[in-house]
Order: sequence, then C-alpha cells, then structure tokens
Amino acid sequence: MTENMHSDLRSTFKSIKRSPPKNLPETITYTIELRIEREITIKKWAYGTVTVVSLVAIIPATIALGHQLSQSGFYQYASLGFSDIGAISGAWKDFASALAESLPGMSIALVLGLLAILVWSIRKTAAQTFGHSFTQSLKRTRGALIIN
Repeated sequence: MTENMHSDLRSTFKSIKRSPPKNLPETITYTIELRIEREITIKKWAYGTVTVVSLVAIIPATIALGHQLSQSGFYQYASLGFSDIGAISGAWKDFASALAESLPGMSIALVLGLLAILVWSIRKTAAQTFGHSFTQSLKRTRGALIIN
C-alpha cells in the first residue's frame, strides 16, 4: 500500500505542470523597492519629528537654564573669577567648590541631552533624506555597500 501511494503521488505531481508566472522576478524586485521606499519614508518622518520636538523642547530648557543660573549666583561667582584673580588664587579650591555648587546640574544635563538628541536626529534625517537612493539600498547587504 505504501509503494502504491508513492507511485500515485509521483504521477500526480508529474501531471501538474505549474510554472511560476513570467513576471515573477520583476514583481519581487518591485515589491522590494516599495518596501525599501516605505521604510525610508517612515524613518525620514520619524527622525524629522524627533528633530522638531527636540528643537522645540530645547528653547524653554535653555531659558529655564538661564533663569536658574542667574538665581543661583553663578554669574556673581564667575564675574568674581574674572575680575579679581588675586583673591581667588589663594583660595581657588573654595572658589571652585562654590562655583560648582552654584551650577544647576539637572538643567545643564537636560539642555546638553536635548542638544545631543537634536544633533543626532538632524544627522539621521539628513542621511535618510540625502544619503539614500534605491540603487544603494538594493545593493546593501548586511550593512556593507557593494560597489560594482
């Protein structure tokens, strides 16, 4: 019975004459190009959105940093450092400590973090907008660009 099933299967598969559609390679290539184009567009919009949000967020963060610097007395300590070097040279450790304590560390970290995100997102947006073409994307394999 098993041998009979195998022969029936073989004859059934041989009788089916199914070939792939003639335009299959073009269809596959077109589908790949569409997916790459969609991926680039999504990344471009995502990085662009991050750029705009970080640019908008950095403005009030910088204003808040300026207010906190003026309220903390940092400007008075810094101006003392530039105006009377002789007075500071004797007690430079105390002066450096007072200057460091008057810095609003969280606001500085926030502004620097937003600035880093802004630079990163501008770089990524520019790479997605100006650095990619479909021929480069199709030739890309495992992160390495194949040059013909």
